[in-house]
Amino acid sequence: MKTELESMGLWPGSIPVHNPMKMVSLWRFPPQPELIDSISDPPSPKYFQLHPFFIWKPENDLMARLRNNDTLPCIEGCAQARVASAGVGRPRVIVGITGQYYLFSSRLCCKVCRKRWYADNPLWLEKLSKRFTNLLLAILTYKKAICKSVMDELRRTGNDMAKQIMEMMHLKYERAHLAFLLTCQNIVDGEAGKYDLRTITQFIRQETKPAPFGEYGDSDGWNGISVSAHYLTDCLLHEYKHQEGAITKLLQGKRC
Repeated sequence: MKTELESMGLWPGSIPVHNPMKMVSLWRFPPQPELIDSISDPPSPKYFQLHPFFIWKPENDLMARLRNNDTLPCIEGCAQARVASAGVGRPRVIVGITGQYYLFSSRLCCKVCRKRWYADNPLWLEKLSKRFTNLLLAILTYKKAICKSVMDELRRTGNDMAKQIMEMMHLKYERAHLAFLLTCQNIVDGEAGKYDLRTITQFIRQETKPAPFGEYGDSDGWNGISVSAHYLTDCLLHEYKHQEGAITKLLQGKRC
């Protein structure tokens, strides 16, 4: 994440990047690990354990077009709010249909009241216009985060969604593990002369064995998450309550 944010000029202290097309995707995807050249050492499993992430920095020039002349609100409701970045931010794991991804949110502060918060705080998100919140593909509560695609599928089927999601997540992990093993095997085959030209990398490598890939739930590796039916039900109920509240406000506004 740090490397990607630095390349976009979004990491504190990084050089600002001018985009001549004035267009950039908020989605960032990891490089294809099989294309990384490994000679002196076996490939690191870290390259195969990366997940996509979505940049959520409403205060940054990256999203200036959405702001127009609007002022970002303070989470405390200051009348003359001055919202600015207050640090690096944090990643938050999002449950998706085909796997997990991260939402990387700003850490914000109001220069008037000195209050600090994260840009994925549900209380603050409710204060933003639809132009902002419509970009988010995740439904966020204080403890849970789920992709809207999961919610759509849950409404459509409603059966064994937790089991299906966990199967897909574990399948993605197993495929990444297999890709890592195949890449390691490719190096061994090259050293053995399988491709008609014996390589000498085995004599210059510092390590003779690849690092272990690790288990699905390893926090320093794949960092796979567990999803239960209770988790999905809580998210669904939260979304229903949120929609009911929005509809109530809309009807009250029309009556006035």
